[in-house]
Amino acid sequence: MTPKTLSISLLVFGLSAVQASSQDLYGSVGLAYQLNNGKNDSTGAAVNLPNNEPLNFNQAQFDLSFGARFNNGYYGQMDFSYVDSNVPSISQDVLIDATTIALRGGRDFGNYRLGGFLGYIDETLDANLADGKIYRTFGGVEGRYDFSPRVWATGELGGIGGASGNHDGGLGDQGIYAGTYVVAGIGYQLSDRLTLEGSLGYADGKSDQVPVYVKTVGIGVNYIFNNPAITAYARWDYSDYYQAVENDGMTSNSLKLGISYKFGAKGTDTKPLRPLAPIVDWLGYTGGHLE
Repeated sequence: MTPKTLSISLLVFGLSAVQASSQDLYGSVGLAYQLNNGKNDSTGAAVNLPNNEPLNFNQAQFDLSFGARFNNGYYGQMDFSYVDSNVPSISQDVLIDATTIALRGGRDFGNYRLGGFLGYIDETLDANLADGKIYRTFGGVEGRYDFSPRVWATGELGGIGGASGNHDGGLGDQGIYAGTYVVAGIGYQLSDRLTLEGSLGYADGKSDQVPVYVKTVGIGVNYIFNNPAITAYARWDYSDYYQAVENDGMTSNSLKLGISYKFGAKGTDTKPLRPLAPIVDWLGYTGGHLE
């Protein structure tokens, strides 16, 4: 998906949303801060980083989404996210910042929901003398099934497009590309205010023209305030990255703390869509740390 194609898609989405009544419009805005700790499993996995040397850095994130519900349970939603990182200069070709835009749509059948998504990532990498850009498209299908009012499962099956950008001599191939991934999750509502969520994920593709593999597991807790539109959350993720040809590996732990505010007439009583897979994080590690 090119920026022009994305602009057309956003225009169509906007015109469709106008047709929905104000009672069916909803959205959310959020801020998050993520603490990251990475470690090499093999010498040379991260550029200029000794074996087993910890790699600590932080990320700030801003999220915005808005959508509309139509007749018979149909919905459309747009997600926007911006991430800024303070990765230390000892590691090259790594994430500096990234902007993600995704369009999501589908149908809510009551106790289950099926939909699809299409997105675009614009990411800046540290290229030593001059920063470079990489671009990725992604898309797939997603769903949710409610076993009961307190227990649910989610699933996401997607693909990551080919390499493009002006980084690395115009190849833009630092960071996972031409790949597929799957994420499965489960949630449990402990009380009216507290929910727990867990997930497993797997991705494979290429980076720097060689195969890479990602495995990830995560668990999170969400707390709803007296005002049900406000939610605070904490999430821990562990990921394992492996590059087959060079036999390089890394592991990472991340802790994300955030808060979000839902708005709109149905913003507080509509179950929000689960955030899409953390492709930006995967790009950051496979693009520079794992090389």
